[in-house]
Amino acid sequence: MDKRAKLTEIDLVRGFAMMGVLMVHATSFATVQMRGDDFFGLYNFLNIFSKVGTTTFIFLSSFVLFYNYYHRPFKGSDLARFFKNRLMYILVPYLLFSILFFTVAWYHRGGESNLAAMLESFWPKLLTGKSYTHLYFIFINIQFYVLFPLVLMLLKRFRGFAASSVLVGIVLQWLFYLGNDAWWDVTNRNSWSLSFLSYYFLGAWIGIYYDRVKDWLTSAQGTATPTLRKLGWVALWAVWLGAALVHIGLRYNQRLLGM
Repeated sequence: MDKRAKLTEIDLVRGFAMMGVLMVHATSFATVQMRGDDFFGLYNFLNIFSKVGTTTFIFLSSFVLFYNYYHRPFKGSDLARFFKNRLMYILVPYLLFSILFFTVAWYHRGGESNLAAMLESFWPKLLTGKSYTHLYFIFINIQFYVLFPLVLMLLKRFRGFAASSVLVGIVLQWLFYLGNDAWWDVTNRNSWSLSFLSYYFLGAWIGIYYDRVKDWLTSAQGTATPTLRKLGWVALWAVWLGAALVHIGLRYNQRLLGM
C-alpha cells in the first residue's frame, strides 16, 4: 500500500507543544522556590497551563504510528524494521544521554569518583527514566513503542475495539490510577505508560479514523449555519479553558496551601 500523505499541520502542533514543554521547564523551579512571592500565581499558571505540551507529544507519537501503519500490512519484516529504527534513533540516544546527564549531575552535586556507587545509583534511574528531569518522557515513549505492535494487532483484529479506543484508554488509565492508590502504590507513577493511556488511545483513534474525521468536519462545516458553527467553537473553547483553569486552581491549592 502507498505511503500515507504527509500532514504538514503536525509540525505546527509540535511547535506549540515544544513551547509548552519549554515553559514548564522554565517555571519549574519558580513554583518550588518562590511560593512566598507575589508572582507565584503567575508562575503556577504558566507551569500548569503549559503541561499540555507533554501529553500532546504522547498523542502525536501515537497518532503518527497508527496513521501510517494501521491501513497497510504489518508483517514480520515491518516489525523488524520498526524495532531496528526505534533501537537506533530512540533507545541508543536515550542510553547515551542518560549516561551523560547522570555523570554531569553526579559530579555537579559533589559525588565521589566511585564507579560502583555511581552504577548502583544509575541503573534504577535508567530503568525508570529518572537519570535526569526530562528523560522520563523518552522512557514512556519506549514503553509505547514496545506495546505498539500488540495494540495494532488488537485494533486491526477487533474493529469494535478500535472504534471505542478513546473510551478504552480513559477507563484503563483510571483503573491504573485507582488501583495504584488503593493497592499497588507504584513509585514514580508518571514514569509508566499506564499513566498516559488516554492520550495514547486518543492518538490511535484519530490516526485510524483520520480520513473520516476530516470528512465529517468538512461536511459539518459546510452544512451548519454560521451561527451554529460559532456557538460550537465557543462551547468547545469554553470547556477547554474551564478545565484548564480548574486544573490550575487545584494545583495552586496543592502547592501553596497543601490542599
